[in-house]
Amino acid sequence: MNDPDLPKSKLIAYCKKKKIKPPSYETICEDKLFRAIVTIEKKKYTSTYWEKNKRFAEQGAALACIYLLGLVEKNELIENGSILE
Repeated sequence: MNDPDLPKSKLIAYCKKKKIKPPSYETICEDKLFRAIVTIEKKKYTSTYWEKNKRFAEQGAALACIYLLGLVEKNELIENGSILE
């Protein structure tokens, strides 16, 4: 799946635009729940949530990253249901 609106896709596009290495993901599994850490330019980003699969965990980490990098606004995330108010 390569939807340009998904957080991982937005992060890859950002890296290409900035001509930097693509993000790398490390996934932790505990009690059948997953949490991912994304690394970009030696900085690590993660979500505080544990997800039911690796794919969701990576999208969550990418979402935290693009938000902290200023690639998406909080209002946009609230409107599309990515975060709660």
